[in-house]
Amino acid sequence: MIWIAILENIKYSGNFSEDEDGMMKYLQSFCDNIELSNNGYVCVVDNSGKLIAYPDYDPDYFESLGDVSVSDIQGENVKTFKDINTNEIFSELANYADADYSDIIVSMLVGELGKRVQVHQ
Repeated sequence: MIWIAILENIKYSGNFSEDEDGMMKYLQSFCDNIELSNNGYVCVVDNSGKLIAYPDYDPDYFESLGDVSVSDIQGENVKTFKDINTNEIFSELANYADADYSDIIVSMLVGELGKRVQVHQ
């Protein structure tokens, strides 16, 4: 899957250290420059689910994915995003009730700083 390749590219890019500012600049640049089909995008969230990097980032915009309902691809095992506690790459179905749509997300924890990179499709 292309999502796994994107996340593995980030994981092994060698651009991560304890320098959070440098890491965030790299991740923001990655979010801005990657193009995915079907309006897909890459974003970064913190432990609470707050969006902290996404295409055309606006620092005055606040949105949290923490309470977004996620499930496995079959629509079972429903939980909220903030309840996902895994360091592994995972794939889930995100259901945005307020916007009345769903998308597939693949997510990976990056570095020691507790940031999660997500590919949405």
